[in-house]
Amino acid sequence: RKLADYPPIALTDEFGRDATKVLQWKAFIRNNCSGEDATDLLATIRQNRTFLEPVLIAINDRTVFEGRWPPAGPWRIQAQNGENSQRLAKPWKKRFV
Repeated sequence: RKLADYPPIALTDEFGRDATKVLQWKAFIRNNCSGEDATDLLATIRQNRTFLEPVLIAINDRTVFEGRWPPAGPWRIQAQNGENSQRLAKPWKKRFV
């Protein structure tokens, strides 16, 4: 089964700008992140989208995802010959059916 919506609604900028969701996010941060610097909802969504999209594409395409996310990011894909890893490009735009 393929993913029906691209991107998933919770990973869209539209979701991150929705006034109700922004209020819910602020309440969540206020109740759960005492004293920590919290990112705004839209920035958090964009960070999550960057991390999740390559994996979601692999799921959607029913392929094995062999990327690695080093501590500083971004995703890296091991070269076929085992030598240098490459940064993963952004091929996921409009890929989901």
